[in-house]
Amino acid sequence: LKYLGGDPNRTRQAILFGSLTPLVLYSIWEAVFLGMVSVDSVAADGESKMQVVTVLGETGGTFVKDLVEVFSACAIGSSMAGASVSLVDFFQDAIGIFSSARKEEEDLTTKKIAEKQPSTADIVPGTGSSRLLAAVLALGPPVILAYTFPDIFLVA
Repeated sequence: LKYLGGDPNRTRQAILFGSLTPLVLYSIWEAVFLGMVSVDSVAADGESKMQVVTVLGETGGTFVKDLVEVFSACAIGSSMAGASVSLVDFFQDAIGIFSSARKEEEDLTTKKIAEKQPSTADIVPGTGSSRLLAAVLALGPPVILAYTFPDIFLVA
């Protein structure tokens, strides 16, 4: 709701179109794939894991093979974008909870009635510094892992 300003109508529309768009694209993908690839070529493969790009490349040519690769990159990219935004938001919420808990603890120990004004060194929830810290915490470890072990995804 935060991204849509708390508007329930816009939220319903986002959920509806966000659900229908992948359904339509997946249906088109299945229609193209099932329309281009014969049952014999699938059965001749003999493996449970069929190489979609190879079969479509053989059937549809290089143009179709390039389209499949672009489609695959878009699918992976959109999945990564959604997961990354969610993880960054999670860390930003956690930073906000820990920051407010720390502030409450400081207020209790000093027994101040007035709220402490945050200094520029404090990480204040909802600011750019907390968003940057959340992004580093969420995306830093996977990036480091990917650069350290570039073939780890293929091994898994």
